[in-house]
Formats: sequence, structure tokens, C-alpha cells
Amino acid sequence: MSQIRNFSLKPICLTIIGCLSLPVHAEQSSQSNPIRLADIKVSAQKHEQNLLEVPQSLTVISGEDIDEKAINTLQDLAPHVPNFLLPSAGQDGLIAPTMRGLNAGIISFSTSLPMFIDGVPVLSAQGFENTLIDIERVEILRGPQSTLYGRNAEVGAINIYSRKPDNQTRGGVVAEFGERNRSKMQLKASGALIKDKLYLALAGDTLSQNGYIDNTAKNATEDDRKQDNARAQLRWTPGSNTEVLLTASHQKHNESL
Repeated sequence: MSQIRNFSLKPICLTIIGCLSLPVHAEQSSQSNPIRLADIKVSAQKHEQNLLEVPQSLTVISGEDIDEKAINTLQDLAPHVPNFLLPSAGQDGLIAPTMRGLNAGIISFSTSLPMFIDGVPVLSAQGFENTLIDIERVEILRGPQSTLYGRNAEVGAINIYSRKPDNQTRGGVVAEFGERNRSKMQLKASGALIKDKLYLALAGDTLSQNGYIDNTAKNATEDDRKQDNARAQLRWTPGSNTEVLLTASHQKHNESL
């Protein structure tokens, strides 16, 4: 009986010892090959730096996240940013941005939360709209930013950076269809006209949708909406330290009331 017990306990002991040694080997392996996250570069303080070096409350949403989460407008972006609201006024392009419960009101001539699209400011509720197509990243600063962004940045600032064209050829087409005859087409394309010298990027979309009010007298719908957005970028790099970027954008919103 003693021989049988010794024979049966030996492999059990070896198995226990082997199991206890597994976490040690796994820990040693992870220490020898640590996982390192990629650095996130931002320009919140008017110069490029690592996100961890910015001593401010800052949210950064990359272009990859915008595409994966189907973030097409600023209203789609707001739920992903703490303490940030974009309440609709019932009319496209008329939004009073709210940060930490503070805003400047729709009828005011300036906002307390400016938006900068490739460095160009939007300082009023009229026109506070942007279609997020072919975007590199969006940076949203919370808290007073008047030192760097002027007197209209009492509660924060929004920076939207378009993806600059380069030697890589990119493009895409998106089509959406929904209720009330909603249809949306989105196009983006970029690439090099002259390799390492001249590049072009085009992006835009068009949206149309019938209204939800039935006008029995006219036998038609009211509050129909039509939007057109377009952007073109021409980038020239004559030298390694020289860059010239020309951007043209167009927005048109039409609502039949």
C-alpha cells in the first residue's frame, strides 16, 4: 500500500510545482518585453507636445476613433467628452456650446467656448457647426483658456485638425439612408500631385431629409432640410522645414419652414 501511495502522489506533486511556477515565468516574460503605448501628440498650448505634459483638463479624440464610432458632427462628439453639451436650438448651425454648465447664449455676439478649425476661429453661435470628415484629431480643453485663445475662451476651447494630405493615397465613399427619405453621401480623397512636393485633399458630404410636419393644405411636408459641406486642401512642401497649406471650405444649410 505504501508503494502505491508513493507512486500516485509523485506526479500530483510535480503538477502542483509546475502550476506554481507558471506565473513566475509569465511575470518574467512581461518584464523582459513590456508593452508601451504610443505617445499622443497635441497642440493645445500652441506647440506640439506629449499629452501627458499638458497641465490642463484635455480630451483628445483621434481620427480613427471618429471613423470607428461614426462621429459625423459636433453633436455626435459631445457624449464622448465630459462636461460638454451642444444643445440644439432647433435650427442647423445655431448652437450655444456649453462647458461645465456655462455658455454665452444663442443671441450673444460671441461664445465662451470658441472653436478653431485648422486655426480659423468660430466665435459665435451662428455657424457653430462642422462636419467631421477626414479629421486627424479633435482637442477639447476645459477651463479658462483666455491666456492663449483670447477673451472668448472663458470656459474652454475646441481645436479641430483636418488630416493633411501626403504621399499616401486615401479615399472613401459612405452612403446613408433613413426615415423621411433621409439620404446622405460622404466623399473623401487625398494624395500626392507631385511626390514629396505637392498634395491635394478633398472632402465633403450632402444631406437631405423631409420634414416631420405634414401640410395637408399643400399636400407636402414642412421643415425639409438640406445641407452641403465641402473642404479642399492644397499642401506644398518646397523644403524640409517649409510648408504652405491653403484651405478652402464651404457650408450651406437650407431649411424650409
